[in-house]
Amino acid sequence: MIKKTFIRFGLLIGFTMLFASCSKSYLVNYTISLSSVTKPKDAKAPYGSYDVKLVEEPYPKSIEGNMKGYNYKDDILDITWYIGEDRFYFVLRNVSPYTIKINWDDISFVDLSGKAVKVVHSGIDKNNLNFLQPPITIPQGANLVDELIPIKPSYNIAEQSYEYRLVPCKYKTTKTFNAETGAKYYAGKELSIMMPVVIENVQNDYTFTFKVGELYNVTFVNKKKY
Repeated sequence: MIKKTFIRFGLLIGFTMLFASCSKSYLVNYTISLSSVTKPKDAKAPYGSYDVKLVEEPYPKSIEGNMKGYNYKDDILDITWYIGEDRFYFVLRNVSPYTIKINWDDISFVDLSGKAVKVVHSGIDKNNLNFLQPPITIPQGANLVDELIPIKPSYNIAEQSYEYRLVPCKYKTTKTFNAETGAKYYAGKELSIMMPVVIENVQNDYTFTFKVGELYNVTFVNKKKY
């Protein structure tokens, strides 16, 4: 009797483990596009017409494949944004008759929940995320190719890391995937970057707003490997 009980218990455990190993998690991808730009009110030069367009050329240093970009141009900036899973790539050209300066520590990213999040640009040591980032000066006609990486908020400064996604992309169960605040919840939500540009000691705040589009790829992952 005891032997049979152990056999039944063992079979139950075996079936439970088999079922768990076959359970699926979800990895999802969204389209994200530049939807609007708020221009500074106190610029040093007049502005041209507002224009946002899709760019076919891939980002020069992309490690995430041939991403298409979104370009905005006025009489000060000609900037193209490429949106990755956890960061924003950009190519900026100074088309003004002035030298411009960007203070990296003054740039702010607003996430899907409306929280302002610290960003760093490429080349910053992840072990020194709270050090000051020296500003960069861009002469007339010069280009800047760089990245803006939102940093995961943390109460413990030592635990800040690059482990951050612009839009949640992992769902461990079908229930969380289909929940009211699941994968489809984020379609139509907005992210934004406020980038101050200094021209002859006058700070001009550009706000770039990005809209989350529909899901375009859903991958099923075995929970055991997740």
